[in-house]
Amino acid sequence: CIGLNPGTGVPLKLPLFDDLGGKVVVISAKKAAGLTTLLDDVNERITACPDARLIQISLSRTCGVRRWEPLAAAAAYGPAAGRAGQILRFAEAAIGERSRGRGRLARVHQPTPGEPLYVLEIEGTRELTEANPEAAGLLEWITRMCRLQGWAVILAGPRSLDAAAGGAAIVFS
Repeated sequence: CIGLNPGTGVPLKLPLFDDLGGKVVVISAKKAAGLTTLLDDVNERITACPDARLIQISLSRTCGVRRWEPLAAAAAYGPAAGRAGQILRFAEAAIGERSRGRGRLARVHQPTPGEPLYVLEIEGTRELTEANPEAAGLLEWITRMCRLQGWAVILAGPRSLDAAAGGAAIVFS
């Protein structure tokens, strides 16, 4: 729950995982629209879950990432394109490892404290893909493969993302 509908009082939910697996969520907001507050609310809920881990990348903004870094499993911010690349390669390897499904009976990975849902939160995909040439390909693969493997992805930006959704894949340009 990230808030309440002001007209009805019904909780507004941002599902990151359900019985079909992890979700890919795209959040686009204009300047001063409350993106930082929304991400803070989402991060508070993720870090409060014993079976979820937050991973953050933001090459465009640092204060929000630094605020959550002590509770995040990993973080890259500011001009840390190299660290961001390491995080994306870790995500690719971890998703690949889970897809081999050693001993897993269910089609969808079920998060536990020992095998958590990883939530990869990226703010500023354009800055990331411009700074790191391999990022676009890694992001496309991660967003295509994450659902069944207990990974969720949040792509957030202060303007329209340089991405076009097509089926299960998001193509980064």
